[in-house]
Amino acid sequence: AVALFFAFTWAELVWTENAVPRKLAALVAVYTLLSWCGAAVLGAETWRARFDPFVRFFGLFSRFAPLTALRIDGRVAIAVRPFGAGLRGSDPPSPSETAFVILVLATVGFDGIAETPTWEAVVGNALASLYALGIVQAVGYVAAGSLIKTLGLVATPLAFAAIYGTTCAAIGRIACEPTGLVMRRFVLSLVPIAIAYHLSHYLSYLLIQGQAALPLLSDPFAMGWDLLDTRGREIDIGIADMRLVWLGMVIA
Repeated sequence: AVALFFAFTWAELVWTENAVPRKLAALVAVYTLLSWCGAAVLGAETWRARFDPFVRFFGLFSRFAPLTALRIDGRVAIAVRPFGAGLRGSDPPSPSETAFVILVLATVGFDGIAETPTWEAVVGNALASLYALGIVQAVGYVAAGSLIKTLGLVATPLAFAAIYGTTCAAIGRIACEPTGLVMRRFVLSLVPIAIAYHLSHYLSYLLIQGQAALPLLSDPFAMGWDLLDTRGREIDIGIADMRLVWLGMVIA
């Protein structure tokens, strides 16, 4: 799941053709085939529990939710609990779960970093260095830019893990526990931060680009239909001004 989530994040943040419908559809088809084969070979429960990155991602976030499902006498009931109560447990998460949480937190952090002038300056300097080495001439500017962004995407989770591990090492010295165990004990406390990061980062994208779904619902196959009378509806970019985005980030 860690590897597949990283691959998904790379496709979202680095792949230059991720908005080409034909290629995106092909990627979805490959992932669907992979899921079917994985479930057939390993069993559906094993595939979902250990391999499917989206089941792991939404399952992780759902543990923060105030609602949970309980099975009582063969019937499913909905129970209310405090926010984050589902993140508590007697046993610390596994090392792979720890890596997954750090990856979820760090990748959305990199998405924000990649939009800053500082990152643009880093990319410019890196491209200049690659050009001097003749790499840009050999592979082209697009491929060289993707390489730099890939390195940044790899470096960000490693930097997050190093900072988190250094803090846990200090705690471990006080508590006389191994650093790895301390990292596992406290890693689920990063989940609410990751949720806030995702909410604040994708709020404007959801409110603005999400409007594009309305005309597609009326004409999903480009057949000229207008099922919901929304076919000609245009995106209103004024629905999410900077004040709304800023308040949303602070509230999150």
